[in-house]
Amino acid sequence: MSLDLHRVRGALLCSAVGDALGRPIKAIEVTRRIHFKYGKEAPTRLAYSGAAPARVTDETQQVLFVADGLIRHQLHETDRSTSVVHALRNWRRTQRGPGLIHSDGWLASDKRLYFRHLPERTTELALDEDGPTERPTLAHPVNTSAGPTAMTRALPYSIVSATLEEAFQSAFEDAAWTHGDPIAQLAAGYYAALNHGILRGIPFAQAIESASVPLLAAEGLDGPIGRCIDAAKHIAAGGPPSTEHLEAMGDARHADAALAIGLCCAMSVEDGTAYGFVRAMWRAVAHGGSSDTTGAVAGALLGGLLGVDVVPHPWLIDLEMLDILEKTAKDLFATATSRPFNESDYPPFR
Repeated sequence: MSLDLHRVRGALLCSAVGDALGRPIKAIEVTRRIHFKYGKEAPTRLAYSGAAPARVTDETQQVLFVADGLIRHQLHETDRSTSVVHALRNWRRTQRGPGLIHSDGWLASDKRLYFRHLPERTTELALDEDGPTERPTLAHPVNTSAGPTAMTRALPYSIVSATLEEAFQSAFEDAAWTHGDPIAQLAAGYYAALNHGILRGIPFAQAIESASVPLLAAEGLDGPIGRCIDAAKHIAAGGPPSTEHLEAMGDARHADAALAIGLCCAMSVEDGTAYGFVRAMWRAVAHGGSSDTTGAVAGALLGGLLGVDVVPHPWLIDLEMLDILEKTAKDLFATATSRPFNESDYPPFR
């Protein structure tokens, strides 16, 4: 099956929707407080905690910059990993504020990206100017972080990689720039491989199993990511999960738990309508834990499966930087399918 633009747009935009949906409750660790403040039902607007736009976090920002790096890698035939870390260091510069715009391509020139989006401090430190010049290894890791950001930013690999195995290996390797724990790296590889199948129209259950093949080869039997996937499948088989079931899989501050919660909510979606999407997405964020991450994971999976049309219009129009997300999705698709796009937006890195 071939890559589908409708699914690509759905995955990128719905990942950002989930990120923005979870951001306001990211720091609320007790579910009953979430329900007391915002209710048990999903909000009618994405900007439910204040005025529009509904802001994303560093999860979405890093997706955009990884996409920028991969497009330039393809255009200029540069080393993939070097291009990606160069793009991520451009992202790191955005976290220093609007007075330091670094005009290196169209994305890094957009002033809307230049404010802090709740980044992981370990990721920032790994991408500082004095960070590693060669990709770290498991024997010599950059840190011990098992955080989920390397996983959520792995989505663009799913789009540009020719094969599922390439998507897994590329995301797995490049996660090491910022996350030294094997859990973070394996989760990134699996997530990229899973989305690779979904974006090409492979049935969800089949995509889950196909992505497990390179995972099994990398972590062996009964590895931590495999166990989390099995837990997600077991809980989802019983229908829409309770908050208690989701929180039993972890607080999503580690990549394996974030993957399990997002996957479980996507697998247990009640139907393919906007109603089913909204309910599944609210379950994915309305729990004590890293809600922006689990929302991004569930959103990417459901957006890839159902397309962007499943998002209620009031949610979509509230989303921050919608035009940037749309352009990135289309340029990634064009890169992956050898279609024309404005290549001048992606000069060689300076």
